Formats: sequence, structure tokens, C-alpha cells
Amino acid sequence: MNYNNPPQRRSSAGCVIALLLLFVMVLLGGLAFLGLGLYMTARSKVAEAHVRVQRQLAEEHARLAREHVDAVPADEPPAVTSWAEMEQLQSAEPPQAAPPAPPEPEPIRVANREIRVTLDADGHITVDGAAVERDKFREFLEGAGKGRESDLKIVVAAHPQCRFEYVATVLEACQKVGVPDVRIMPSEERPPE
Repeated sequence: MNYNNPPQRRSSAGCVIALLLLFVMVLLGGLAFLGLGLYMTARSKVAEAHVRVQRQLAEEHARLAREHVDAVPADEPPAVTSWAEMEQLQSAEPPQAAPPAPPEPEPIRVANREIRVTLDADGHITVDGAAVERDKFREFLEGAGKGRESDLKIVVAAHPQCRFEYVATVLEACQKVGVPDVRIMPSEERPPE
């Protein structure tokens, strides 16, 4: 007998490790398979939801198309299906046009040389008692002093609580029109205490 090479024995620890590795590999494979199954299920549910939404959109589109076809606008002539209908439509009177808009009022001509411009607390403009829109004030001045800009005197009376930007708008309009004599004073109105 040869005792130089003792018989090979497997240790029980090596077998346990091999079995554990095999178990872990099977477990990981099962988890991977389970994850793939869950992924595919979720993906199919998303696809089903997409198909359901597409179907709902198609139904809504068809409903809107039916409503559009059913509703004939009043300004479009109806479809003619016979010669008699066409003759009847031709004999009908055309719709009447809306009456023309009233013309813009002529600017007020100033008889005296002084124009009193009043600004209230909110910046609303009145010229000698007549209300004028802020963006139309310059046009008003141009019409009021046509050819007499150098003779005009403008007195701007601003409410004590009026923002200065509104006063500046009036002053700028006077300057652009060419009115040389512009005075600023507080209005007689007093702010509530």
C-alpha cells in the first residue's frame, strides 16, 4: 500500500458551500423570472390602457364629427338637393348688413385760450368737465388747438392721491402737441382723512 497519497475525502463544509451556491443561483434565477413576469404584466396593462384611450379618443372624435355635420351654421347656405330648392334659395333676400358704426365725434374746439385738465385719484382725465380717455388725450389736444397751439394755456389739476405717472402722461402729450404754457396745480378735492 502506498501511504504517500492518502485517499481524497471531501469535507462536509465544501458540500454545504456548493449546495448554498446552487440554492442562491436557483433563487436568483427564480427572482429574475418573477421580475420578468411582473415587467411583462405591467407592460401589457400599459398597452391595454393605451388601446382603451385610443378607442375613447376615436369615439369622441366621431361624436364631434356627427355634431359638426348636424349643426349647420346660420351664415352658410344649406346644401341644395334639387333645382326647386335652388330656385327657392335664389329668390330669397340676402341677409342685411349691420348698420354702419356712428362716426367718431369731432374734437372740441376751444373758444377760450385756457383748457382745464383734471385728474382724479384713479388717473381718469376730464377736460373742462368732459371725460377723455388717457390714450386719446393727445388726439383730443391736437384737435382742440388746431393751428393755435402757441396760444393755448393748459392748467393740469391733479388729485393729491393721483399717481405721478398719470400726470406725466398728460404733460408729455402737451409737450408733443406743442403747447408752451402748461401749469400744474392741486385739485380742489381733498383726500379723505
